[in-house]
Amino acid sequence: MKSIIDELSDEQFAEVINSSATWREMEPKFGYKNNISSNLKEKIKTRCELLGLVLNTRTTNTTPLKTRGKKELFDSRSNWQSARSGITKDANRTYFKHKEQKCFICGYDKHIEVAHIKAVADFGDFATVEEINDINNLVGLCPNHHWEYDNGLLVL
Repeated sequence: MKSIIDELSDEQFAEVINSSATWREMEPKFGYKNNISSNLKEKIKTRCELLGLVLNTRTTNTTPLKTRGKKELFDSRSNWQSARSGITKDANRTYFKHKEQKCFICGYDKHIEVAHIKAVADFGDFATVEEINDINNLVGLCPNHHWEYDNGLLVL
């Protein structure tokens, strides 16, 4: 399936690559309103290799999520929710890799949500995602107990 990127001449493509420092800067230049998908990023990288173009290092940031600082992560994402989702997904991976899937309070095991004992907001800007999602800072709760915990009705 052809994309907008395939429609550009090599010169037009090179101009976008050479004048962009981030994926976000490339989006409107390539005619996209939203984030460029990972498939398109791979297509861009492949075309760059074929043309001998070098992507800016900020564009190809491969710093693992766990080693990124909280502020760095929030500054690099398109919005607050995207950054928060990254932290949540990593918390889920960490928790379910090490702990049993059941509510810490009532033992319910049909649907568990991972909660941070110390809230993400309480960590400093330079705390890494690995520190925030340390297994000792995560607890599994059923949806009801998670809501109660988030709203100050439950103390762990």
